[in-house]
Amino acid sequence: MKKYNTEAIVLKSINYKDKDKIYTVFTERYGKFSIVGRGVRKISSKRGGNLDSLNHISIKVTEMDNGLKNLDEVIVLNSFKDIKANYPKSLKAYYFAELINKNIEESFEDPKVFKLFKRCLEILDKDSLPVPILTLFFEMHLLKELGYFPELPRDEAMSSVLKKLLRGDFKDLNIIAIEKTSLFIKDHIYNNLNSSLKSLEL
Repeated sequence: MKKYNTEAIVLKSINYKDKDKIYTVFTERYGKFSIVGRGVRKISSKRGGNLDSLNHISIKVTEMDNGLKNLDEVIVLNSFKDIKANYPKSLKAYYFAELINKNIEESFEDPKVFKLFKRCLEILDKDSLPVPILTLFFEMHLLKELGYFPELPRDEAMSSVLKKLLRGDFKDLNIIAIEKTSLFIKDHIYNNLNSSLKSLEL
């Protein structure tokens, strides 16, 4: 049995037994894993709301000898209230979460993807970047980190957009090229990643 602390973002949850839930979390230090929140479905539980999907949290975990992970403590670092209060923005955030959940293997450590996800949620929460540009930024960097980033297209405008976003440069982007580049990147997502996502059906 071992104990550890880590930052995490809640990807999803399912009910478990009568009073518990199983949460899928994505962490910076230990990758993606499932954790049991005991008693969180009780009316008296103070932890349930802290574990809402998309919450950025700090958790203390006990890993049992059989591999089962139990949640000991949780502190909310950011609940992204503005995202959750805005339906279109929440759909986009759940799209990001589903892409990660369905394409990151259990316990596969990838700090860069965690930082990418957290950064994009923070940007989406603050309205500091147009959503189509943020979506393209997230998708292309996820493809890059997972080893599926395509060769740059011959189209100079599209290639320029990709190069700028790879550098994290959001200035003076060609809007028409953004639309074409988004379709180009989405095509690579559909061809290379698991993209059968519930968030796209809503």
